[in-house]
This record gives sequence, C-alpha cells and structure tokens, in this order.
Amino acid sequence: MLSYNRRVRATPYSNRLEEAGVTNYTVYNHMLLPTLFDTPESV
Repeated sequence: MLSYNRRVRATPYSNRLEEAGVTNYTVYNHMLLPTLFDTPESV
C-alpha cells in the first residue's frame, strides 16, 4: 500500500487499479502511473 502525500497524488482510477492487481507504480507529473500488474490478463 502506498502512502499518498502532497507531492504525489492518486489518479481517479487508483482504487480500480489496486483491485486489478497493480504491483508497481512510477511517478510522472506528480501522479502515480501503474507499470506492473500481477499478470497480463489482469489489465
């Protein structure tokens, strides 16, 4: 689980991405972008 702060914020889709099995994020323009999921089928 990530802790969000003022510099990094979640996207409107963050809850759904967590349910889909996202395992890794990258930060771009102060927003979290998913980079890795459990399996390719979970995307």
